[in-house]
Amino acid sequence: MSSKDSAPGGSASDATSVGGLSIPRELIDALPEEKRKELLEKFEQEIVHVRSEEYYSGPDIHPEIAARWEDILQGSAKELFEISMQRQIHRMTSQDRILTIAEELSNHRIKLETQSQKDSAALDRSIVATIASRERKGQWFAFLAVLVITFGGFYMVHLGHGGLGLGVLVFEAAGVAAVFLYQVRANRANLSQANGQTE
Repeated sequence: MSSKDSAPGGSASDATSVGGLSIPRELIDALPEEKRKELLEKFEQEIVHVRSEEYYSGPDIHPEIAARWEDILQGSAKELFEISMQRQIHRMTSQDRILTIAEELSNHRIKLETQSQKDSAALDRSIVATIASRERKGQWFAFLAVLVITFGGFYMVHLGHGGLGLGVLVFEAAGVAAVFLYQVRANRANLSQANGQTE
């Protein structure tokens, strides 16, 4: 509030403003010097506001609040602290349970992954063994076929069909060479592909 608002008809020099309050100058001048200083000091003290705040954080109730409750009702502070302790124990027990469950889940996941890896390795071994067995059988059948064709070619030459017998033998040799070359190239391609993946 300005001095103009509080002192109608007067100018700014006709009033004194203390802490937002306007006091007419004639009232202040009418007081003796001592009283005037005392009045101004009291106004200033009244205007100053002290604000105090206190923050408390903790698992238990604030000690002053517990003391007030104890003044109102004997034994209540002890009961409040016991309730607080029970809550803390319950919280710790719950956290222990959660950690135990998390550990069990982790162990179970590790077991499942280990079993899955074992099953995958067993399946790979089975596939490799099946492929190796088929390749061995195929090699034996190819060997027997080459023997039969070779004996057949020589037998035809022996019977007097020399051109046909030699043709069978040459055709057989070309076929065996072609299969051999195809296998060598396939092995080289697989090796180069495996080396490219490992680099």
